[in-house]
Amino acid sequence: MNKTKNNEKRIAANRKFKRNFVRLGDFYKESAKHVIKEETKKCKITGISSGFKSLDNLTGGWQNSELILLAGRPSMGKTSLAVSMISNIACEQRIPAAFFSLESSKEHLINRFYSVICDTSRRKIKEENINEEEKWRFNNKIISLLEAPIYIDDTPGLSELELRDKAQILVKEYGVKIIVIDNLQLMTVLGATIYNRQEEVSAIVRSLKNLALELNIPIIATSHINRCVKSHEVIAGKIPLLSDLQESSSLEQDSDMIVFVHRPDYYNMYMDENGNDLHDIVNVILAKNRNGATGHINLKAYWDYMKFK
Repeated sequence: MNKTKNNEKRIAANRKFKRNFVRLGDFYKESAKHVIKEETKKCKITGISSGFKSLDNLTGGWQNSELILLAGRPSMGKTSLAVSMISNIACEQRIPAAFFSLESSKEHLINRFYSVICDTSRRKIKEENINEEEKWRFNNKIISLLEAPIYIDDTPGLSELELRDKAQILVKEYGVKIIVIDNLQLMTVLGATIYNRQEEVSAIVRSLKNLALELNIPIIATSHINRCVKSHEVIAGKIPLLSDLQESSSLEQDSDMIVFVHRPDYYNMYMDENGNDLHDIVNVILAKNRNGATGHINLKAYWDYMKFK
């Protein structure tokens, strides 16, 4: 009975995801206006700014209807980078954003946002052990977070159907312009026959891509990759490759952008080939970009605050 209801719900959701036909010439006129406007502004950023200029120059901003995969091995800083970006987007740019956390509770996630915004150690916030200077900084900066249009959800084992329902409400009623899911491997699928984990991940990724198209907003999903890949770890210095993506080729096929997060100093690599210091440096590698070029940039990590610059 439940399976029948879930299938009916899925069919209804698919029927709802319809677009009217549009004449190419009419669409071109609107598109041309956008291009001319951006050219007039002399700005390379056509999507939502991440708040990191070097990253925006590489990606052009997070584009509507695109699925962006933020991938990395454990302890690389994927969640920290996602929180830092949403803080930039919602607190500084006042763009409504949603954060679905499948790994952490609301309380844990809020402490991360406190730390990023208030430049205060997350451990000290948790232990309520901040000094007078930190207390002053906290009290002066916390207002920007309290007023920020950030919507968080910590539903464990969130299904793609539940996500779709919640995302539609967030976009329609709260004007949300970007969604982050942390992490997609902890999502589940309802109302479908799934034979193995690879098929389940494939279904989730396709659902996220369809949702990004339906809502016409960028969706960012964090994803784990293999902890160690012996075939290339020595040659490539453990820098992640597209072939490292866990469990499903759909991760690569259905994502518009794949961004790897990599910490050289985690592997005791403290200097690059040019003699540059790699302590607390995070490599952000745009390994796939369906609509543009690939490349990489470095961000400086401030791990006490879970912040990047």
